[in-house]
Amino acid sequence: MPFDRTQPISWENAVGDAAVMLDELQPNIVKAHTREFLTILFLKFTDPAGAKAFLKSLTQTPAAAPLLKSAKTHLQEVKAFKATGKKGTPYVGVGITSTGYAFLQIPDPKVPPDPSFRTGMQNATLNDPAPAAWDPHLRGVIHAVVLVGDQMSGTRNKALTAVHHLIDGAHGVTILGKEKGHGLHNSNGDGIEHFGYVDGRSQPLFLTEEIDDERLTTDGTGNWDPAFGLDRVIVPDTAAPDPTRHFGSYFVFRKLEQNVKLFKKEEKALARRLHLKGDDAERAGAMLVGRFEDGTPLTAQFADGSHHPVPNDFDYDSDPNGA
Repeated sequence: MPFDRTQPISWENAVGDAAVMLDELQPNIVKAHTREFLTILFLKFTDPAGAKAFLKSLTQTPAAAPLLKSAKTHLQEVKAFKATGKKGTPYVGVGITSTGYAFLQIPDPKVPPDPSFRTGMQNATLNDPAPAAWDPHLRGVIHAVVLVGDQMSGTRNKALTAVHHLIDGAHGVTILGKEKGHGLHNSNGDGIEHFGYVDGRSQPLFLTEEIDDERLTTDGTGNWDPAFGLDRVIVPDTAAPDPTRHFGSYFVFRKLEQNVKLFKKEEKALARRLHLKGDDAERAGAMLVGRFEDGTPLTAQFADGSHHPVPNDFDYDSDPNGA
């Protein structure tokens, strides 16, 4: 039974094509997967048959617990963790580039059609430095990426070792390089970005269970409606035998340099211009970002201290001049 991709869905009550989609879709798409410790491997293929065998092995080795689980399995693990505290399995994800599809000899009509995907990051008009100035493993032809992450470094390392073993045993699969990421946290335990501000707020939600949680267990959804249709995040898998039942998503890897020191310098300069002193100087940063570092909305109060949960249900109607 087809499902309406313009609307959120209930994963627990999914039937028909919606159930097939969740069983076949990778995790970390309709719901983010915990990845405090993340490693991304950039791969190049030299043998199409060997590359296909390697990709297949990620979903079949070992048979009892494949490395690349489904979105449905991830959601079941999250529910079990909330109920019993049982930890889930590490996250393993795979992305194939446009050149990767060509190397795997996928017919052109079956290659995802998005122009940006087919053009590639090296040809994107983003005012980035020339590819020749990029890190060496990002300059040349990349056929695929494998992402391995988890809440703990030990379990991430165990899954990463398993992926390395599959690559070592595969014919025609080479690791060009890797990127590692570690989560950052403030004193409240909230995840933060490099400038110190709480991260991952006001995210779109695609599952009715999560939308209900936002409405009932946080500050509500009267101003900010987090509900989004699945078509914002998944697209038909044109390489699948039946694209109406199998889906994927576009993954963008873009490495940015952020000047935290300069941001903090400008924040202090703004505070001086506004004659903000002492603890009130923090308001300068909140005026730049819209929230204090702990996530408290500037439109709600003139100081931080509103968290657990951090408010999302607000707008700026009380500040028509953007002051």
